[in-house]
Amino acid sequence: MTGKYLVLGSPKAHVTRAATAPHMVPEIETVWRQYLNGDLREIYQYDGGVVIILEAVSQAAAEGLVAELPLAQAGLIETRVIALQPFKMWDVLFANPVPA
Repeated sequence: MTGKYLVLGSPKAHVTRAATAPHMVPEIETVWRQYLNGDLREIYQYDGGVVIILEAVSQAAAEGLVAELPLAQAGLIETRVIALQPFKMWDVLFANPVPA
């Protein structure tokens, strides 16, 4: 069974665009391959970083996918991999029913 993992990635402090530029084509190729393989489900960018949704069999497998990224291999980015769980707080809606 696979789980979903949220990956937050951003350049390390003082890393310039010039430093990342030589790695960008291989980075995007790796992301594309992961997308085609079904591992990478979504990717977004924000000012200064990316947000990725991965599907993997374990935290270690998700971290392994992130480690494949050329920017990670070059030590140019910081990443955080967060295991996502289904939201289970729906019962709060029904704990104290509103009187009729």
